[in-house]
Amino acid sequence: MTKRLGAAVAVGLLAALAIGCATTGEEEAPLPAHPFAGWVSELESGSTRAEAVRARFGLPDEVEQDVRGGTIWRYVFREIQWPDDDPMRPVVGADGTVGPREPTDLDRAGKVLRKTWDWLDWAFYYPPRQPRPPRTRRLPATVHELELVFGVDGKLDRYRYRPTQGSARVPARS
Repeated sequence: MTKRLGAAVAVGLLAALAIGCATTGEEEAPLPAHPFAGWVSELESGSTRAEAVRARFGLPDEVEQDVRGGTIWRYVFREIQWPDDDPMRPVVGADGTVGPREPTDLDRAGKVLRKTWDWLDWAFYYPPRQPRPPRTRRLPATVHELELVFGVDGKLDRYRYRPTQGSARVPARS
């Protein structure tokens, strides 16, 4: 009787595992390309103003004064090429916004266990564990480098755009 019950439970667990791992046959669509290169093509020397560039690209990564009184803005954007089967791959909505991935039941349980362990660590050990930077890994990426030179009047004098192949650091699953 006990062997039959154990075998039935084992078969039931295997069946549940097989059903839970089954796929619907739908493959994830590739992520849309970032519009950075298209934005660069809209820049016009002599007419594009610094405010328009800031509204489109955000704050520059680096600002430098030009010898002629203008400013030089530099941007570096890394467009990550995610593998299709990567569990950390971001979810992109229909409008192009990147949203968080829906946590699984295992993720939720792990979060509860982590919070419990952190509380025990805080309650019984001194000094408490210090925060560490998140683990990262490298993925291939297209590195967009953009240098903009603005005149004294705030209009774009010239720009240099160079996309190259490189890599980007992304969070690793903990």
